[in-house]
Amino acid sequence: MDHLLNEFLEHMAIEKNSSKLTISSYKSDLEQFLFFCQKTDMQIMSIKKKDMRLFLGHLLENNYKKVTIARKLSAVRAFLKYLQREGYVSRSNWNSIATPKIPRNLPKFLYYDQVLHLFSGVSKKTLLGLRDQAILEMLYGCGIRVGELIKTSLDTLDMDQELILIQGKGARERILPLGDATTRALNKYLRHSRPFLLAKRKDSDQEKALFLNGKGYPLSDRGVRYIFRKYSDRISKEDRFSPHSLRHSFATHLLEKGADLRIVQELLGHVSISTTQIYTHITRDQLKKVYYNAHPRA
Repeated sequence: MDHLLNEFLEHMAIEKNSSKLTISSYKSDLEQFLFFCQKTDMQIMSIKKKDMRLFLGHLLENNYKKVTIARKLSAVRAFLKYLQREGYVSRSNWNSIATPKIPRNLPKFLYYDQVLHLFSGVSKKTLLGLRDQAILEMLYGCGIRVGELIKTSLDTLDMDQELILIQGKGARERILPLGDATTRALNKYLRHSRPFLLAKRKDSDQEKALFLNGKGYPLSDRGVRYIFRKYSDRISKEDRFSPHSLRHSFATHLLEKGADLRIVQELLGHVSISTTQIYTHITRDQLKKVYYNAHPRA
């Protein structure tokens, strides 16, 4: 069975363009499932709904969270569908088992005055301050993920057209407008900060990464999160916002101003519009809040 698992993971990497993190997660979940099958003498090639229910019961007994159970069952289904497509597993009712319903938490976002307060804490007179301003403006102005931000390079940037090429999940690419505030912040960083950060290295000639750390090397995911935390603590140490909160804010503020949901979907790089629809719940909640606070008879 190990060779079939490896074939499936290779299929995910090559045909599905899945990220290394996704493949690693699937590998871990499926190894757990295969171990359970071996321990219970479950025959995968003739697996049925009752077998899946046994595995679900095992997960529940071990107090896994609903979101974790849903992820593991999703991995198993994907694996079994692959085996079925390749002719190893026959059609059966194994796919009809229900996944535990997951309560959908609304994303945490910043109000616009909080965004301004966040930006106001950044120094515009230091090398790192200019870099940090450009980072925050890009996260909010483009709605990109931290993982997408650190992949940006000079080659992906078109300052004349004010566009940037983003490589998203599953190697999917999208072109985003930068906006005036982001463009201004990037221009200042590129002229007055990045060259001086880069000069701290001896082997800097071929460096293409857009954002650099204090030593002139490409900024890491962890580095971006540290930078964001430094400024976000000024807003609230209790709410614990994350860089992803700026992505949520980007989408929420666009929809509040009347942007089309499908346009927001494209900008965020969501494959399914159902993923983007969660932001409509945020805006509805905000409308209710404004109504009850402002209407004299509410």
